[in-house]
Amino acid sequence: MKIVLGRLNAVTLDELATEGCAICSRVDAAVAFADGSEHRLLDECKSTGKILKYIGRLDGVRPDFLRELLASGSLAEARLVWKGFHAKVIWWRDFGAYVGSANLTARAWDTNVEAGIFVSEEELQHGGGAGELLRMFEHLDATSFSVDVAVIERLESLGQSAEEDADLDRRGKRRARLDELFPQPPPPPPSPP
Repeated sequence: MKIVLGRLNAVTLDELATEGCAICSRVDAAVAFADGSEHRLLDECKSTGKILKYIGRLDGVRPDFLRELLASGSLAEARLVWKGFHAKVIWWRDFGAYVGSANLTARAWDTNVEAGIFVSEEELQHGGGAGELLRMFEHLDATSFSVDVAVIERLESLGQSAEEDADLDRRGKRRARLDELFPQPPPPPPSPP
């Protein structure tokens, strides 16, 4: 296990992304918030030919990030969760997992003080963590929907800039508009422990 504090202890998510993508079989990322058309995790997955499955929060992902994922073709899949999701987990299968506070944003990876842990695949397998993460990803699959161009266009209709999005948030209208654009289905029954 490693403590990941970025610039505070020189254990960075960039380092983990580079090392993890060189070794892993695929990457599963359940990270609530993401933005930017260029992100190092996606870049590392593309350069090493690894599939990235991203699950984010409907009201926390910028359309430019989703467009970049879709442009990656068969190397990326994007899914969105309506509400009740705030995880920050990146699992490089066969390498290990990061669990912490960092979103997939330039601020989180470059300037914020973020804190998390990296657990090797061996530790995950021996300690039962791999099964728990697998269960979480299965739950998120069951409670999310797939992203396509039409979904991105609906998200873009909310506002074209972060400033417009922030204005909608301040006025409390963004959530109502999201609910209108993306009606939420009833939740699936809870999965057995």
